[in-house]
Amino acid sequence: MLRSGPAPAPHHSNISNPWQGLDSIVVETDWSRHRDFTVVIDAGSSGSRVLVYSWISTDQVRQTTPDAHMLSGLPIIEKGDEEGEQWQFKEAPGISSYAAHPHRLADHIQPLLTAALRVVPSSKVAQTPIYLFATAGMRLLPPKQQGMLLDRACQYTKAHAKFYIAACSRHFQVIPGAAEGIYGWMAVNYQLNGFAKTGDRRLYDRPSEAELAQPPTASGHKHTFGFLDMGGASTQIAFEPTPAMAREHADDLTMLTLRNLDGHDVTYKVFTTTFLGFGSNQARIRHEQEMLNAWHYAGGSGATDQPPRVVTEEIHNPYPAAKSVQTITLEDPCLHPGLSLPVHPELVHDSAHRSVILKGQGSFADCARRAVNLLNKALPCPTDPCLFNGVHSPAIDFDLQQFVGISEYWYSSQDIFQLGGVWDFTTFERRASQFCSTPWDQIQREFGAKHTAERLQMQCFKAAWLATVLHDGVGLPRTTPSPTPAPPGQAEFNVTEELAHIQQEGRAHGINVPFQSVNTVNDFEVSWTLGAALIHAVSRIPARTPGWAIISFVLIMGLVGGLALLVKHISQNPYIRRRWSKKRL
Repeated sequence: MLRSGPAPAPHHSNISNPWQGLDSIVVETDWSRHRDFTVVIDAGSSGSRVLVYSWISTDQVRQTTPDAHMLSGLPIIEKGDEEGEQWQFKEAPGISSYAAHPHRLADHIQPLLTAALRVVPSSKVAQTPIYLFATAGMRLLPPKQQGMLLDRACQYTKAHAKFYIAACSRHFQVIPGAAEGIYGWMAVNYQLNGFAKTGDRRLYDRPSEAELAQPPTASGHKHTFGFLDMGGASTQIAFEPTPAMAREHADDLTMLTLRNLDGHDVTYKVFTTTFLGFGSNQARIRHEQEMLNAWHYAGGSGATDQPPRVVTEEIHNPYPAAKSVQTITLEDPCLHPGLSLPVHPELVHDSAHRSVILKGQGSFADCARRAVNLLNKALPCPTDPCLFNGVHSPAIDFDLQQFVGISEYWYSSQDIFQLGGVWDFTTFERRASQFCSTPWDQIQREFGAKHTAERLQMQCFKAAWLATVLHDGVGLPRTTPSPTPAPPGQAEFNVTEELAHIQQEGRAHGINVPFQSVNTVNDFEVSWTLGAALIHAVSRIPARTPGWAIISFVLIMGLVGGLALLVKHISQNPYIRRRWSKKRL
């Protein structure tokens, strides 16, 4: 829903003339001379982030690589600047917040372009493509407003920067959630060696024993990692099904072809889907809506299966002409004791006469129980099996398939709890329960210096939502990497020997566990934008040349012809024919 109000304030206040021309002053160096670049703007719900990627051009790699084996992999995508310090920049708020004030959009776009032009050498700007891909925040807007914002952003970029734009509709678009999932899946597997036939993610080393032991997928190669991403407005999943599932659900899969440096194509069969409205921020709004619905359905009494306790007060305005304001207080298990917050403003339609306050109760268990209802597991499943919200998916075998989560899966695990990495539900549940039950004033004293108030206020709910999506939504088993004593009154979770072995190996290598969250790999942030850059990079690699095909054809036909002559010679020579017949007998 679009909110009215003043135009968003630009993140930078020193923009005197946003319509002036923009130029790069970066000088080409030995490092950048033989490189290609691409610029990707991730236009998310809370802000836009520009990222500049680079890689050595295919021609240069082919000319300077002595070993053909080294060409059997993908291009090495790197940060756009040699020092790796200026390659990305973020601007707040999100582009969707300019829907009511599109004339201010230049204030948002110019700093992003300026940041990119500080990285790309001036001699390469005209051949460097720029893409603005908007995600869930823009998906919530009507199509007309989406198109208006994207067109303005593109026209401004074309008029005031010299980046390559083939067509606005291709370079500036709201990408479907499925595409975001595919890009993220590519990024995770590229950085964690999921595409490798050989040990290193760049395909230059020999395979490890653990990789050789993995069974092949439906595409005939080793298992790739599954991908989970959770933003503020949506969440995505993408993975390669097992061969049996791929055959059964062939119509649900996306065929993705990546081209190696030698021109050889490798195809992957990937399932991907998105859940709009199931990101952490939108889920929180729906949680508050459910609490209000429960109160309304009970006639304001709170008499439901999960009744929020309600206290209503009539606060009389001293001015005779004004009406009284009703304050409704609902108890929220997902907020800390001692913390009270108003509900999201979109949920109170008569705010002039009513205010709704959420009073924290601090129960992670109760919060998680309410979060399960937000998955809409009761919706009909068109074709079994389904994940949640009535969305069909091939079944996931967590004994074979390992998933990696980014964004909120990392932030909600690591920022406060310091539990990012290999997932341990029992430890996470214990830590979240302790955190949620801690009084708000104590939370502020312990964490206020390092984290924003909003992050601390929402951490309890986000922790419950993350765990709920993982276990009740995606179906990840509630097991731990090592036997951990359960808190008093809670049942122990069993860990099978097979799963324990997988997790033990995973701890040793940092991979091959049912689920882990990551943020960076080798000082390189994991982002779906890397997948978008990789798609562009491999699209510039020429296919195997006709010369290769001709040589292969000549060799094959020569072999076939030689065999034919040999057979003819045998058939026409009685001595050889007799000796051949005796050998066959």
